[in-house]
Amino acid sequence: MRGRIGVLVSALVAALVLPAAAYGSGWSSPQRVAPGYGFPLSADTNANGDSVVAYAAYDDGTSDDLVYKITVAYRKAGGPLQTHTLGASGGGEGFTVDVAMDNAGRMIVAWPVFEFFTSGVRFATYNPANDKWKAYDVPTIGAFDNHYSPSVAVSPGGKTVLAFGSSDGTDSVIRAQTADTPLGITDTGSFIALSLLSGATDTADLPQAAAGADGTLGVVWQQRDTFSGNTDGPAGSLLAPGVTANGPGGWTPARYAGATDQVGGDTEDVNATILPDGTLLTSYLRPGVGGGTVYVNTRPKPTAVVGDPPWIGAGTPVDGGCGFTSDLIGVGTDAAANVTIAYGCYNGSVTVLKTASAPAGGAFAAGTPVKPPTTQDQFFSQLDVAPDGTAVLSWSEEVNVGPVTAWAAVRAPGAAFGNVKQLAEGYSGPVVAHTGGLARAFTDTEVVPVDPNDGTDAVDEFVFDSGAPVVTVTAPATTVAIAPTHLKAAATDLGSTPGPITWDFGDGTTATGADVDHTFGAPGTYTVKASATDGSGNTGTGTAKVVVQRSGPPDSTPPGVKVVSKSAKVSDGTATIKVSCPKDEFACVGSLTVKLGKKAGARTVKFTIAGGATAKVTVKLSKAVLVALQNAKSVKVAVTATAKDAAGNTGTGKRNVVLKG
Repeated sequence: MRGRIGVLVSALVAALVLPAAAYGSGWSSPQRVAPGYGFPLSADTNANGDSVVAYAAYDDGTSDDLVYKITVAYRKAGGPLQTHTLGASGGGEGFTVDVAMDNAGRMIVAWPVFEFFTSGVRFATYNPANDKWKAYDVPTIGAFDNHYSPSVAVSPGGKTVLAFGSSDGTDSVIRAQTADTPLGITDTGSFIALSLLSGATDTADLPQAAAGADGTLGVVWQQRDTFSGNTDGPAGSLLAPGVTANGPGGWTPARYAGATDQVGGDTEDVNATILPDGTLLTSYLRPGVGGGTVYVNTRPKPTAVVGDPPWIGAGTPVDGGCGFTSDLIGVGTDAAANVTIAYGCYNGSVTVLKTASAPAGGAFAAGTPVKPPTTQDQFFSQLDVAPDGTAVLSWSEEVNVGPVTAWAAVRAPGAAFGNVKQLAEGYSGPVVAHTGGLARAFTDTEVVPVDPNDGTDAVDEFVFDSGAPVVTVTAPATTVAIAPTHLKAAATDLGSTPGPITWDFGDGTTATGADVDHTFGAPGTYTVKASATDGSGNTGTGTAKVVVQRSGPPDSTPPGVKVVSKSAKVSDGTATIKVSCPKDEFACVGSLTVKLGKKAGARTVKFTIAGGATAKVTVKLSKAVLVALQNAKSVKVAVTATAKDAAGNTGTGKRNVVLKG
């Protein structure tokens, strides 16, 4: 799922009343991603739990420099952060950097560059197979030599779109290149012009790329008349796998979403997302009294029959009784097309962040505040929803006198937002949600009290993880009290790297470490436990039972395993054969094989027999044995029992056994 300024889904969905939040775990302590003056701008995750955040940092570490270093920090699920600096973005416009990744860990990052009154777009792709980045510059395209506002999107399977604005000084268009994977986007590929052209005073800007789980790609952008001040509104186009629409490059022709020629200011916060069925959705703030109204519209996925599907109607307003404000509009949808919307509502005193949810096909109920209204304005919200409905929301708060603070909240599937936490002093950044209650929030944290005109900020990562680490224990089934026993454990966690392994051997003693040797002081059956705690405070435990035999001198004698049965009766295709371990005081652990001549006479069966005991082992006979029994009253087979004792000595017992039908 993507973490960026929100995208909105259809308002055609009966009111859904949500219970209290179901997740009980908390947020981790911050991990410093980047020291110095840095700003997190975009983040993404995939189905494996890998995550990436892209950020811009002043080139010399101070806020007086207008050159930014564009950097990504990438984390394999549960592993450490790996950072890579991609390049520079001059002119103070690094804030449009965008990043996306697929389930294979392949990535694309795009950002603007400014040099000598011209602008350009640079992008880089990452191949995890060889751990290599490759950077490109979008070339001059005919007379179009100024490029700006890049946006990228990647489907789980890899379908990729890079979109950006492009100008020749007269006309301004939106261009896009697509590929089957992020690695297929290059500077020599075709950049298709998608947007409407209306003359010198018309501009196309701020594209938002989207990619659906089915591989459908979409782009929505803002179309405006810069001369009159009127805004034609958002426009958009779709590209569906296996469908060649009747627009440029197989895209659907660009169409306006909703009514056009909106007088009174620019349409703001244009966002895009793709529903599970390939439908393109857009949300936008239409200017008006009290801050305007948020509208949402949908454009169906093109098909071989309908290559140019129109937007559905003129758009649907959301929560018409609210005075909407910009920088607070976000949307997410889960795999069942259940929709969550976050938006800012001005209550006459301050702007309050609200959310509303609804199942597909119904209508949104009035939104509810994420936290009780205060005297602080809430702004800069970002929302992400995982396929299972897990959602994370971040925002900033500020009063006239006082610091800006970054906040976040998490929602379990079908629940209300909870686990509200002030993360840091500073600004909120992108968020990503992962199936199963895992979420990440990035902040622009103020780390030094400074003069308002200067400062030192840092990029921090906070992890919300409701799942405990998975701990696996490797231990012998049996051992002796006299000798040290070697035990191993490993802990894995999607959210963070688990802490050290701690052991409880069940005999009143403990230890720490992934590999330990322990000597049990007395015979008996012990439940050995190994535990580890992740960065969010969740503790996972793995267990193993160890049978400790009585102590004695070192054992170098092979176990006297014997096949006791001379004959066995066949019933329902099986036979039961007695096997003993008479000459070993410890257990025999092994397997029983049956041969009919050179052919297998039965499936191999594993067994465990206590020292000095006899056990019955049932085998499922082969077809060859059963056919032979149909032609004779009995069949002779060769039975072999091979076993090891607790000291690792191996013994073998053999006998011909007569099977009787």
